[in-house]
Amino acid sequence: MPSEEGKFERVLTVTGPVSLELAAGSEDLKLTTGSSNEVHISAEFSVKAWSSAEANHRVRELTEHPAIEQHGNVIRIGRSSSSSSGSDFKYEIEVPPETELRGSSGSGDVEVRGIKGPVNVTTGSGDISLADVIEQIQVISGSGDLALSNITGAVHLTSGSGDIALENVHGEIRVRTGSGDVAISTPGSPVDVDTSGGDVSIAHATGDLRVHTGSGSVTVDGNPGEPNFWELHTSSGDVVLRLPTNPSFRLEARTGSGDIEASMPLTLDGLASKHEMRAKLGDGKARVEIQTSSGNINLQ
Repeated sequence: MPSEEGKFERVLTVTGPVSLELAAGSEDLKLTTGSSNEVHISAEFSVKAWSSAEANHRVRELTEHPAIEQHGNVIRIGRSSSSSSGSDFKYEIEVPPETELRGSSGSGDVEVRGIKGPVNVTTGSGDISLADVIEQIQVISGSGDLALSNITGAVHLTSGSGDIALENVHGEIRVRTGSGDVAISTPGSPVDVDTSGGDVSIAHATGDLRVHTGSGSVTVDGNPGEPNFWELHTSSGDVVLRLPTNPSFRLEARTGSGDIEASMPLTLDGLASKHEMRAKLGDGKARVEIQTSSGNINLQ
């Protein structure tokens, strides 16, 4: 099938905070910040058709009438159009820092850096990368990977089968995923993770944690601050807790068919057995509850 390529650029004038609406199919989007009163859009695309003449005609049509709509400071990219079927777009967009993003993407990747937000995006099978966003982020993803870093606001993520990586998120984190691994580093607020089948790792944790996984391991590196609560549950995986030199919390650990091991001094609180332990470390003002049905529990 013949294929032809095209490109276009548009500069839109705005007078205040921008609301960018994404209605994309397979388009890739890279969003960065630039001038405070302009939105600069550049796109490269290819079109497939049954003949070269038809492909050339559609390239001219998409170049002259791109899928861009502006209503004041509201800008819409990628409206549904019969002329855009069979096309593959890559957008690079510069927006003012005070920009919010919302909308949907089918199978295209979305990369965003430096905007104020908020961000509310739904994607089918594309990867999403967000960095240096100030306000709240909400993402619903079918099967794409999600990577977020340096986020000031809360983060709420729902994924069917993609991996999730979060770094330096100051706001509350809430993650729901079907079968993807979750890696979180340096959370600044409570963390709530629920996955049906994936490994979960959290580094430099101090605040409240709630981690539930159906068939994956859980690894946490940190120390629960006073008076926080860590709840770590997995149905069929190991739980590893990596602690600093002088940890301080009250521990309740249970495993159905695994072992419990601790490599630091602790004070038992009641009876201890191969599959259950209650203990106190330090002043014991924080609480840690660990439970696994068929895995080992290891305190390092």
